Amino acid sequence: MATAPSDFLAVELLQRECGITHPLRVVPLFEKLADLENAPASVARLFSIEWYRNRINGKQEVMIGYSDSGKDAGRLS
Repeated sequence: MATAPSDFLAVELLQRECGITHPLRVVPLFEKLADLENAPASVARLFSIEWYRNRINGKQEVMIGYSDSGKDAGRLS
C-alpha cells in the first residue's frame, strides 16, 4: 500500500541493496481515501526526481484498491 513517495523509493532501494540486476517495476497501490486524495501529489513528487523519471522511462502504472476505498469512503469513491 502506498501512502507517500518514500513507499515507492523504499522498494527501489531494496532491489538495489539486494543486487537485483533487472529490477521489477514498482506499481503502487492506493487503497484508503486519504491515499487516493494524496496520490497525485505523491506521483508528482516522484516525477520531480530525475533519477526516478529515468528509471520509469516514461511509464508509471498505479493500482487503485476499490474494495478498501469503497469501505473507507463509500461505493462511489
